[in-house]
Amino acid sequence: MSNAVLYGQALAHLRLRARLSQDQAAKAVGTSQPTWGRYESGDSLAFYERLSVRRKVLDGLGFTEQQLEAEVALLSHDGAFPGGDAPKTSEGVSETGGEIKASVAQWITPNSRFMRIPTDDMAPYVYAGEVVLYDVARLPRRHGGVVIKMRGGAAFTRRFVRQGSGFVEVLRYEACDIDGQPAYVEIIEKLAAQDVEGLYPILLRSAQTENE
Repeated sequence: MSNAVLYGQALAHLRLRARLSQDQAAKAVGTSQPTWGRYESGDSLAFYERLSVRRKVLDGLGFTEQQLEAEVALLSHDGAFPGGDAPKTSEGVSETGGEIKASVAQWITPNSRFMRIPTDDMAPYVYAGEVVLYDVARLPRRHGGVVIKMRGGAAFTRRFVRQGSGFVEVLRYEACDIDGQPAYVEIIEKLAAQDVEGLYPILLRSAQTENE
């Protein structure tokens, strides 16, 4: 991973901590959303290479250079969270699967599991009543959807952000109004790693196949 990409990912995490969309963050620092997007992707080197740009962006978000470097350090040492053994059956989780269209049969392996979503706390990514297909043998990818199995038996969906020392950070969504229009904001949750049995990447959501 290049340094520009690494700093871009750190910037994205600071923006999420500030609970801002890319468009809102761009407006706060006086630039455009496409430009901001290039900062986060690392396609633009300005944020990484130009101190004046970096300071302007950080000031707009309300963070310091030291906080940015701390994020970079964490990202540099992120490790993959182990998937662990397949979880025991718990409420809402099927060990053998359920009704699924033939068009997704190619995704099914002995490690496949299905979960019906009980709540809307991950809308619009996935809604209550939909079904997700996940894999208990694969490792989660940054910002990808995951089924989280807690040691207490609970299972729910989130989007994976990163693993730190003794914790796992994930995203959920919260409905809100922005400029009088219904919208969703991303909320970071920090889970104690000792309470997490496994993170299992979501491969398909029922909304992705309903028209196939």
